[in-house]
Amino acid sequence: MAKLSKAEELTKLMLDTSPLCCQLWDNNFNTIDCNEAAVRLYGFKDKQEYVDRFIKDCNPEFQPDGQRSDEKAIKLVKKAFDEGRCEVDWMHQMPDGTPMPAEVTLVRVNYMDGFVVAGYTRDLRHIKKIEYALTEAEKMTKAIMEASPISYVLLDKKLNAIDCNKTALQVFGCPSKDYFFKHYWERFSPVYQPDGRKTLEKAEVLVDLVHKEGKIVFEWDHRTFEGEVLPTKTILTKITHNNELFFISYKYDMRDIRSMEKNIKWLESEVEKVYYDPLTNIYNRRYFDENLNRTIKFLSRSKSPLTFMMIDIDQFKKYNDTYGHSQGDICLKIVAETLANTVTRTEDFAARYGGEEFAIVLPHTDEAGARLIAERLLDNIVKCNIPHENSDVEKYVTISIGVTTADVSFKHIPEDYIKRADELLYESKQNGRNRYTFGTLS
Repeated sequence: MAKLSKAEELTKLMLDTSPLCCQLWDNNFNTIDCNEAAVRLYGFKDKQEYVDRFIKDCNPEFQPDGQRSDEKAIKLVKKAFDEGRCEVDWMHQMPDGTPMPAEVTLVRVNYMDGFVVAGYTRDLRHIKKIEYALTEAEKMTKAIMEASPISYVLLDKKLNAIDCNKTALQVFGCPSKDYFFKHYWERFSPVYQPDGRKTLEKAEVLVDLVHKEGKIVFEWDHRTFEGEVLPTKTILTKITHNNELFFISYKYDMRDIRSMEKNIKWLESEVEKVYYDPLTNIYNRRYFDENLNRTIKFLSRSKSPLTFMMIDIDQFKKYNDTYGHSQGDICLKIVAETLANTVTRTEDFAARYGGEEFAIVLPHTDEAGARLIAERLLDNIVKCNIPHENSDVEKYVTISIGVTTADVSFKHIPEDYIKRADELLYESKQNGRNRYTFGTLS
């Protein structure tokens, strides 16, 4: 190493005796030296330990703005080499991990026949430290909120995020509170909500509402640090502290629930494939078989009445021969939809029995109700006014119905109702069609 000049020796002596922490960086971004104040500040035994451990042990992985400490440090040192000087707020940490906010000034200086960057660090812990005059109960409340499994965000009256708990950082995937507060609306909230309204405009409307009601509950979409959609159920409430207005936003992560809802919708679609007729979109024969049997067993406990109908489109073969099978499919869809819409109670259902035949099951329906529904079915089909020019009945599509009703007995089986209704349907056809025939079940 070249011998130092008197001026350089004096400079080094001034560096060591300065009360301000200082370290030196070379143009390869390595820490090459420090003063005694730096050793004392971080509690190292000597300068060599400082040089060996400072980068690894005295800088958190991320800075409050979300940037990696090592990457940001290199950018700043390079800037100081290029421009001669720069200043920045920086988050250091003690070797035990305790945060140490600091003000760092980087200056390019002559040192031992070359240039280095001197980094002067001003410890701001005594300035940044916020003293809270909390009672023991208030301290306990704050500790409980911090550990709560429900995330919360504290907003000031201008809707700036100023506090949150650890759960919020975990849910949003954010590396630090400072970064979260700074980018709460920019990075962690989409521009638009699912209803198409702008996020900030909708937020202002909700704030006006919470002023009136004190607390409101609503669904709200956020974004995680990685950009994933974060649906939440949010409870927004207002509080006053030291005569200042604040808002607390409690957020329930709804991602698992949304995933479950998607699975339920998928299962429902699969059920539809099993129980719905793909052509007419009403229940199919499988649903009919299972539910007629279940309905009979249920009604037999109280001997309640059950009405069953067999329905046939009159002279449907002639219809297909006249208009073609594609038009025949359309006719089946219209008739099926009309039948299903005519029976409106939750427990009633219509099903495609096969071909142009349909079945209707009406629990808790006696003879009077059965006749009323049968008349309504005939009338509603006629009102569809589906042309059937070669029909021997009318010049539009009609139906024939066989209707049977009985107080359900434990001895009854589905075949009893099907057989009886089919016999009555045959009578309707024999008697001219476009009518219903009623008969009780023996």
